[in-house]
Amino acid sequence: RFSYALQINEDAYIKVPAETATIRTREIRFKPAIKDDMLLMSYNDGTDTKFHVAVLYTGSFSGSDSWGRIAITDDTIRSATDYFPLFDGDFWNIRWTTSAANVNAVKVQKASDYITGKVIHSGSTANVSEAINGGSGDIYIGGKLGTAAVDDKINLLSDTNVTTFSGSVQEYREWTETITDDTFNFHTLNPTSYVASSDPTASFDKLHRHLPLGTDLDAIDLSTNGTNVVSKHPASASR
Repeated sequence: RFSYALQINEDAYIKVPAETATIRTREIRFKPAIKDDMLLMSYNDGTDTKFHVAVLYTGSFSGSDSWGRIAITDDTIRSATDYFPLFDGDFWNIRWTTSAANVNAVKVQKASDYITGKVIHSGSTANVSEAINGGSGDIYIGGKLGTAAVDDKINLLSDTNVTTFSGSVQEYREWTETITDDTFNFHTLNPTSYVASSDPTASFDKLHRHLPLGTDLDAIDLSTNGTNVVSKHPASASR
């Protein structure tokens, strides 16, 4: 059912304006196409890239060649999750939270294909402090290289230098509230759900941006540079 997705090739990206400092959670549903160390999302303040979220390939682990981990970094601190089969050909969900004190953390997880209502893999990074400033800059879905201080830090966790993302992205969301573990579990188990944490109807106010890049079963033609992707909301607003 949830097989449609936007294919992103290396050096391609979706640029999302970081126009507000009140975004507390970003969610993305992704599937790598190749087994490599790749950026998944980056924050650029308009001049320099300040923060990376990356998916790093580990190779053989527990008899499988599909293992890797999620890593985050600014120009000072880096952190990574435990190892998971992130390159198994299935979709994975990420929650990137940013507190009012500019503390960032990322959690990754996956729902079982065979057991209804069960999250079978889940893990988190440690905290990394970095201001994801509203009013300037952009979030790059697919990643953005070019700022040595941040690129070098993520490369310290990589067997090779990281590239930008090659793979599929199915959902991207921004919330003006912190999505709790219970709500994130529900989103992982139900990819089309946009239930908020504070109240079942709070998504009308708390869901700042929603890019369904396949879960709505609509195809998007991005063969031409500069194509706009419209955000879809419960109240049928566009942002």
